[in-house]
Amino acid sequence: MRNEIEACIREQEELGLDVLVHGEFERTDMVEYFGEQLDGFFTTANGWVQSYGSRCVKPRVLYGDVVRREPMTVEWASFAAGLTDRPVKGMLTGPVTMLQWAAAPSCRPGGLLAWATEAFRLATSSVPDQIQIHTHMCYAEFGEIIGAIVDLDADVISMEASRSQMELLDGFASRGYPNEIGPGIWDIHSPRVPGDAELDDLLARAVEAFGADRLWVNPTAGSRPAGGTRHAKHSPAW
Repeated sequence: MRNEIEACIREQEELGLDVLVHGEFERTDMVEYFGEQLDGFFTTANGWVQSYGSRCVKPRVLYGDVVRREPMTVEWASFAAGLTDRPVKGMLTGPVTMLQWAAAPSCRPGGLLAWATEAFRLATSSVPDQIQIHTHMCYAEFGEIIGAIVDLDADVISMEASRSQMELLDGFASRGYPNEIGPGIWDIHSPRVPGDAELDDLLARAVEAFGADRLWVNPTAGSRPAGGTRHAKHSPAW
């Protein structure tokens, strides 16, 4: 694990990325890894369901109060951060995603959207001021929930944007979204590798819609494991 993490850090340094990631080599998927470390979740041995394409996951079974027994990501995140002088992201799966993947409830009816916003703010409330909070969302009708997105008070929202050709940024700009934004320019769910000109065009559209000062550049949803490997590199900012 340590060798793979260091190789991942070195590659990103050579590529000239501004904010690095550790690669998440220790994780199975973004929910199972955390569910195995939390009381109140049960993981089946063979309860596979399709996530997308040929990728499958095993949803957690939520059976009781959720309790974190001990730190879940500190060891690997600290090791990665100690390998470089550049900022390194620490990735956590949020409380609503943990719940959705266990029971698949909707966050729209009634007060669930407000509850989801409160859960996010609670999960990030103890973070020191010098730590920047990014939240990732994908494939959503952002315009319908822009008020809740603002209420999250995340420093940066990263999102799927390549499929819509950056059109969703117009909604954020027209509604005066006050924080920074990281639209994805590379659809990692597609096997097609976009050319430089296509990426440049998407970036130009993002700058036109939102300006450059508050703009981050990301893969659309973080680089997922490909070809059955677990070599995931999640959402570096380029």
